[in-house]
Amino acid sequence: MPFSGIPAIQGDLVYEHGPDSFVRRDVPAGVTTELTLDHSTSYPGTRRRVWVHVPHGVDPAAPAPVMVFNDGWWYLDPEGDVRGGIVLDNLVHAGQIPAMIGVFVDPGVFDPPHEPKNRNTEYDAFDARYADFLTTEVLPLVEQRWNLSDDLEQRGICGGSSGGNAAFTAAWQRPDVFAKVIAFNSSFAQMPGGNPYPPLLAAESAKPLRIFLQAAHRDLNWNQPTDNWLAESLRVGAALAEAGYDFRLVVGDGGHSPNHGGVLLPDALRWTWRTAASRHPAMADELVAGELTLRVLTSGDADALHAIFSDPATHTIGNGPISDIEGTRDWLRGRDERRRQHGVTWYGAWRADGTLIGNAGLFMGRTGDEPEIGFEIRSVDQGRGHGGKVAAAVVHEAHRAGFARVWATVRPSNVGSLRALARIGFVHDHDETDDRGDLVCLVHESGGQIC
Repeated sequence: MPFSGIPAIQGDLVYEHGPDSFVRRDVPAGVTTELTLDHSTSYPGTRRRVWVHVPHGVDPAAPAPVMVFNDGWWYLDPEGDVRGGIVLDNLVHAGQIPAMIGVFVDPGVFDPPHEPKNRNTEYDAFDARYADFLTTEVLPLVEQRWNLSDDLEQRGICGGSSGGNAAFTAAWQRPDVFAKVIAFNSSFAQMPGGNPYPPLLAAESAKPLRIFLQAAHRDLNWNQPTDNWLAESLRVGAALAEAGYDFRLVVGDGGHSPNHGGVLLPDALRWTWRTAASRHPAMADELVAGELTLRVLTSGDADALHAIFSDPATHTIGNGPISDIEGTRDWLRGRDERRRQHGVTWYGAWRADGTLIGNAGLFMGRTGDEPEIGFEIRSVDQGRGHGGKVAAAVVHEAHRAGFARVWATVRPSNVGSLRALARIGFVHDHDETDDRGDLVCLVHESGGQIC
């Protein structure tokens, strides 16, 4: 990356757009079609315009990926700050993102004498109404004329300011619909009841989302103790990091403006829609661990896995038992995403009679680019050596797939796990402390003994 100095003044700064934000003579222009939504079940009394932009190269016979843009025309306007249609044309033509359709949705407006715009009501609310509105009213309208993919991995949403709130909330509430989020200068601070995300991200299992955030150093109230828009964006970024999300946070100079987000849009789309190719060969779908079979967990295993996750005598890791089966389903979706992204795999441990008695696998946790192992056996089956056997099988497969080192972090009080890991060749590396207490950090290196 070439050197670029930073400005001495952080106030009214304007970023210059890059080449992907300008019309190019060698790039065929896409086709934009305007639709109208004159009535709404979700937001009675509102009407709005929707623009559908189809870049050259989108195959009408194949289900197309789709990116929804809040604040429709602001994000489509070829003379504006964002220039979404131009950017889609250039990136699709260059093969840097899939050949996707852009759906640019204006916020609703009322007829006089009411307040003309319904933007903040739709965008700042912490509920599923806007996501459901897109799912049940907007996208079906578009699908009457265009072939859209219903694969959640092929659907994303973008917005800025309150529109950034709406993008984040839509994916949070409906991760079964949107897997990718781009949120510029989100106004989390003005959500009714305050910013809900830092505590939620800390408390709930990670959702299978990829999130690009942009914040401005001189956003509203940037140096104030309350209603600080910069600080709330940073808190969300920090919470995403601590929760292990696939996310990126870019902090720029300047104030509350769509300029920097618009300049970043080509990079945000490239990053968000990047191919999640692992550096490692895929781990096997099935392993043998003594008399147990380890098989990759799928959504169809949610009920059996939830019986383990909801058992307080078994599931003592993380935040403890998961009471809601939706939490278990979210966890499974997250494991599936991380397998695609990093090549790490999570298995269920099954007896010959078809009973799930535990789970084990790898995740990218406290150890950066090197995987960490986790395993648990339900309480009624503990003390029979199953934990060591499933851990050994996972470690052996991890090394075969090219992971040179596998880590384990264990509480000193978890004597059973420490003994099981020592028996299969894990050695003490160092100790750490987190907000819950001390951790013993162990490592197993490729070529080491696995008993």
